[in-house]
Amino acid sequence: IKVRGYFIGVSSGKYVNTMTVSVEKAGASEPEVPAGFKAGNYWIVADNNYANAITSNYGYLNVQAEGTTANVFTFAAVNGGYTIQQADGKYLFMKGTYNSFNVSADLPAEGHIWTVAENADGTYTISNTLNDKYIQFDANYNSYGCYTDARGIMPVLVDASGATGGPVEEPEEPE
Repeated sequence: IKVRGYFIGVSSGKYVNTMTVSVEKAGASEPEVPAGFKAGNYWIVADNNYANAITSNYGYLNVQAEGTTANVFTFAAVNGGYTIQQADGKYLFMKGTYNSFNVSADLPAEGHIWTVAENADGTYTISNTLNDKYIQFDANYNSYGCYTDARGIMPVLVDASGATGGPVEEPEEPE
């Protein structure tokens, strides 16, 4: 849709109760993002621990044993990487030297751009471009934090585009 020289794009997950709206100046180029990873809805999972949304203004990503629509994270392409939004629409971002996350209903001025790279073992390195910290599951605290050094389990990103609100069911093998 073009309105007053701006393109307005609206997209939503097939079953996810969230919507992403993007606005950009007409004639603007597509965001420059690293190749290999596709924007979309994902569960962040390590060792069967699904990351949960943060319910205050900051904290670590606590875990639960299943994926539901409440703990889907949306990765949206922007220049230099991706933004990450919780199912409630709040953005994950980093601030200061903390290993915890901050969340905001509005796009923060900085600390909100993440890069995503698949590792050889199928896990992902999800790094914050402000401080070069990356998301890991720390079994000692049973939560996800963001660290500069290896001290936890690297997560996998599980496609959540078909999230329906209940537990994730394993697909049946064809007969």
